[in-house]
Amino acid sequence: MVARVTGGLAAQSAATASRYNPVLDGLRALAVVAVIGDHAGFHSHGFHGVTVFFVLSGYLITSLLIHECDRSGTVSFRRFYWRRFARLAPALVVVVIATVGYLVVVGRSPATYWAGPVGALTSSMDLIQAISGNTAVGIHFQWSWSLGIEEQFYLLWPIGLLLLWRRHRGLIAPLLLVLVAGAWVLRALELATNASHESVFFGPVSHYDALVLGVLIAVFRARYTPGRAGDVVIGIGGALGAVGLLVLEFRLPTIPGLDAIDPDAFGQAAVFATGVVLWASGSTGRAARLVLGSRPLAFLGRLSYGLYLWNILTIVAFVRLTGFHPAQTRWGIVWGAALLALCTASYLLVERPLRRRWGSPAFLRRGRQADDVGLPRTAQGPSGHLT
Repeated sequence: MVARVTGGLAAQSAATASRYNPVLDGLRALAVVAVIGDHAGFHSHGFHGVTVFFVLSGYLITSLLIHECDRSGTVSFRRFYWRRFARLAPALVVVVIATVGYLVVVGRSPATYWAGPVGALTSSMDLIQAISGNTAVGIHFQWSWSLGIEEQFYLLWPIGLLLLWRRHRGLIAPLLLVLVAGAWVLRALELATNASHESVFFGPVSHYDALVLGVLIAVFRARYTPGRAGDVVIGIGGALGAVGLLVLEFRLPTIPGLDAIDPDAFGQAAVFATGVVLWASGSTGRAARLVLGSRPLAFLGRLSYGLYLWNILTIVAFVRLTGFHPAQTRWGIVWGAALLALCTASYLLVERPLRRRWGSPAFLRRGRQADDVGLPRTAQGPSGHLT
């Protein structure tokens, strides 16, 4: 069903896994549409789209790190962290400034949102909301909780992967599975101890298993090459995962009894998303590329980071102007078009130019030139989050 790959083949497998895959961008597009639809007023559980992003992020970032480690024997932390900064910071800073400007114009007291800019710009919103709630954050910056979780993952995981991948590869998968099981236990303990809604919903404990499962996909793709039977099993898993995510999206009942330990279905969504991302990560078929990998959908996936950043501010302004959420009025079509235009401008004028300009500054070019050889396109393009 699967063939194990070692040595040079392992490096080749990691490189293949980290090449640009438009199907993943298409999946990213569907995930961000689900998230924005929930924010816009549709009666759905679109927040599970964020779980899909977590799994994608774990997979993509780990694939890049494995590729670099297999190629050079190490990981350039300086290069990795700078590229994450160059990818994520410019648009984030612009949105935070725009949001604060809007709140000043409409006369909102800073006491109702002062922790928002702080949490968004320091990647600590998830911790702020989990510990102190939303009182000093407000709805205008809540979206940055997921960015905080991802940035903390980016900070810690490259070091852990380097230590394990170079000397203890056989321990990685068992360790990851233990971490996933631990997430389920910790969620259950939070519920048993009557933890606050903000702690359960926004805290890293409820979501880190999605990132870990993405890591597991990357490790699987790097170490094994599925045969035909394996591809069939993965395809079935992807289909079941897609059905599971749709069931959660439309608030349909899932497995009886799981509500007691996973009431918001974060763990279930992570498992379902794993099946979908595992399938999508190896999808080279014509049908998959025609649908999920189509140019319009893939382009929307590349806009997903900006869409995630801007959608709340535009919805708040829309509600203030019309008195309705976009899903409640035909004017919502105008809002959707304006949001798409705004994010396209952000991508073309802010995100992409600054990423290219800042992507390889002088202090990085002074390092080994070999580090720049063979970097996959994904390394310079969107990362898993709404990245």
